[in-house]
Amino acid sequence: MTEEYPVSYLCPRITIQKGRCDGLPCVRGTNITTKSIAILAHNGATQEEVLQKYTQLTMKDLEHIYLYYRGPYSMFAHLEADCDEETKTVFL
Repeated sequence: MTEEYPVSYLCPRITIQKGRCDGLPCVRGTNITTKSIAILAHNGATQEEVLQKYTQLTMKDLEHIYLYYRGPYSMFAHLEADCDEETKTVFL
């Protein structure tokens, strides 16, 4: 098994592991990408809804995901580019 590497000392729960989820940042120990959670949040899902959908996540995991996307690694500009302005639906 290859080692997980934190993407930032500010977000140690967000890791990258070679061969998992095409190298996208994930929540440590899961195959849940940070992008999938960010898209849910961008589309209006509440923290409670996200935690119900992904029961293995904790509130601390969500805090690290949101910190990751609000920090210098922000992908929200990319999400906006893939967002239908009329419906506010994000396309992958």
